[in-house]
Amino acid sequence: MFSNVNLYKIVQLIILLLYASLLSAQNSEYEISAEQFLKEGNTNKAVENYGKAGYYYWNKGKHQQAIDNFKKALGFNLQLNNPTASIILQNNLGLIYSDIEDYNNALSCFQKVYDLEKGGNQKTDIASCLINIATTYQALGNYDLSINSANEAIKVAEEINDLKILRKCYGTIAETYEKKGNSEKAFAYYEKFSIIDKRIKKTEFEEIKNNAEDQVNKANIEKKLKENELHNTTDILKRTADSLEMSEKVTKEQRMEI
Repeated sequence: MFSNVNLYKIVQLIILLLYASLLSAQNSEYEISAEQFLKEGNTNKAVENYGKAGYYYWNKGKHQQAIDNFKKALGFNLQLNNPTASIILQNNLGLIYSDIEDYNNALSCFQKVYDLEKGGNQKTDIASCLINIATTYQALGNYDLSINSANEAIKVAEEINDLKILRKCYGTIAETYEKKGNSEKAFAYYEKFSIIDKRIKKTEFEEIKNNAEDQVNKANIEKKLKENELHNTTDILKRTADSLEMSEKVTKEQRMEI
């Protein structure tokens, strides 16, 4: 029979094992691997796995765990002076904060992304970041700042002639003016949005049409090649059959001569 003391220790051990099992189940394999790589001094692999853990939790809807892992990965990337990865991670954090409607933290993340990007040549990324800032200001009710950021994005989009970003800018400004109660300006920007939207859709339709025609042409060419190949094979077989027939005839004539 177990004594009360031994029974108490066994119960404690079972509770600890169950807790460890539960904790392990809550952590993704990537997070566990990251911690292991960190113990081994392999920072690059640890950072890579923290990032993967962040995406894993984000896809599962576990926002806080995603934030924690992205922040760990971000901290190491800033130490390693890796701006590209830092931009991606900051942007991810901004998007997650937006998902959970924590717009103040989202704005802070997007502004940090902009600070990292504005010195570079990736104009598309800069414009996209300005749109994120504009939509976040809009969510916070800071309509004037939202419109200012969207107008900055328009300037960048016009430089690179990016119609899709322009469409998004006009749509964002139209929504902001609508929320601000300025129907006249809202309608004016919806008109601009509509014009760009039609141009984009027309271009996309032409691309789909051209791709479809290319596929049909490709299929016709392949069909023609197969028909030619079949014709050549039939011709070869016919010639072979004729040769065999001639050979058989010659052999027969030789036998008759003999």
